[in-house]
Amino acid sequence: MSDDQRLHAVFTLLREHVASPSLRHIRDPGQLSKVATKILKTLDGARDPWRKWPSARDTLIRKASGCWIPIEDIHAALAELPGPPLTKSDVTGRLLALWEEGLDRPEETYRTGCEALYVKEKTAGTELAAIVELMNDRVGEEIGRRFKQDWEERARRRAEIKEAAELAFLSGSDSKWIRIETSSDLYCRVNGRTYRLTRAPDKKLELRRVQSLEDAAGRLIGRYQGRPDATKAVEQVAYQPEPRR
Repeated sequence: MSDDQRLHAVFTLLREHVASPSLRHIRDPGQLSKVATKILKTLDGARDPWRKWPSARDTLIRKASGCWIPIEDIHAALAELPGPPLTKSDVTGRLLALWEEGLDRPEETYRTGCEALYVKEKTAGTELAAIVELMNDRVGEEIGRRFKQDWEERARRRAEIKEAAELAFLSGSDSKWIRIETSSDLYCRVNGRTYRLTRAPDKKLELRRVQSLEDAAGRLIGRYQGRPDATKAVEQVAYQPEPRR
């Protein structure tokens, strides 16, 4: 709890006491003793081991926790803010505690760009608080760019895998369930035999043995609630003798 918060807590207790309509109640030694006890309990219960970190300092170091900024410069900026004298060890220890709480650490991936930004802005005379905001914004943009890049790469790989699977199926290879081009049906091939899975109006899946993609009718194998049941059926019938057509 900061000094401002502690002051507010004491003020609230005193205001509640003097709000009594009875002057005798306000001046009563017993009641004053109770108020004093409440104040002590409030302050003791709210005592924070980090006593050098009023609001302005705490806000800045939290924002700087993931930045590639020399500890000496962070210390210098924090020391200029209101509060008790700070040592560099105070700053290092506070950062370690914040990282333990789960705040971002500086990531090696962004180190080069962030350090270049820091040197540029420091040389230009930009204050540290502004540099912290710029650096966090830069890292956020880089994270977004890399996320988009990774997503596009995964999408490209999925498309390549799907295309390869389609080509393998069309060439006659055995295949797990696959959707060909824009068809809503699923096809698979087991033991050289092709099967089609179609969603019926009643939501059940109809499994048919087909000779080709153009075989609209096919031979009905069965109707199933889900794909796992249809897959089990295929595994059985694919190795059984087929009736002559």
